[in-house]
Amino acid sequence: MHETAIRIDEEIIALSRQVTGQDQRLSGLIRITAIDMLAIGLLPPHLAAFHAAQPGIELEVIVSDTPLDLTRREADVALRIGNTPQETLVGRRVGRLAFGAYVSAERAAHGLDDDLAGNDWIGFGRSHGAIGHQLADWLPTVRPIYRTNSISAAIAAARAGIGLAPLPCAVADRTPDLVRIAMFPEDFRLDLWLLTHEDLRNTARIRAFMDFMADALAADADLLEGRRPQAGPPRTTTA
Repeated sequence: MHETAIRIDEEIIALSRQVTGQDQRLSGLIRITAIDMLAIGLLPPHLAAFHAAQPGIELEVIVSDTPLDLTRREADVALRIGNTPQETLVGRRVGRLAFGAYVSAERAAHGLDDDLAGNDWIGFGRSHGAIGHQLADWLPTVRPIYRTNSISAAIAAARAGIGLAPLPCAVADRTPDLVRIAMFPEDFRLDLWLLTHEDLRNTARIRAFMDFMADALAADADLLEGRRPQAGPPRTTTA
């Protein structure tokens, strides 16, 4: 009975996807999922512009560090970082994220150890393991004095002066009071993917959102890859 119930549930969800996939109205709800730093630091201006262009479409953003299941309609569209997407999802790579070492402007003004590894650092738990592994490869002697599972929390900690933080340039370069001290090595970039389920790719509102967001993020290439100067007086150094 349990297996039968699961199969029926999956068939109902699949039917729902197929029906939604035939909807050609530029109206209705789109549920978007992203991790906190994308939902807070990158998406809002683009979501505002999309709403202005398509006022009949409602947007819901679900912030989660755990990937939601688009097959089960936990969300309609996902903005994800890193690995190649699963086979049932379609979309495109819309950018590559560069990372750097950032610190509060106040702490930088008081002087930092010339040896980057000799400074206090903010690190991440397993949820952002790729960043932690890259930091360990780049500066093997770094031992973070503060850890968090949230990039937004790491940004807040860096602004408070706790230490240096490995952060994505796309967000940190637009954050007041943060200074980029160095870039991560060139070989470390994380892919940014815009994805939906293959059954929903022809839904008019989702297709409109995917096309709009892909163009908007492509225009952000300099920001995503760390080539856009920080706002305010020049104070960025590189190593």
